[in-house]
Amino acid sequence: MYFFDVDAEGQGFGSCWLIKKTMPFPGASEDSVWDAIHVVITNNEAQNKAKYKVTTTVFLTLNQNTDK
Repeated sequence: MYFFDVDAEGQGFGSCWLIKKTMPFPGASEDSVWDAIHVVITNNEAQNKAKYKVTTTVFLTLNQNTDK
């Protein structure tokens, strides 16, 4: 998890979330992998109101046993 400023006036902030999950597959030489990156940008629009923008990227790698 990482937080950062998005502007010089301090009216918003961002955060980045990285998630990784591995799972073995019986007979496969490598694990299957789920990698996800979530970036959330938050800006103050008015008093007691905020605007959010979420960008998500998912990488999925599946491995299986090909020796049959």
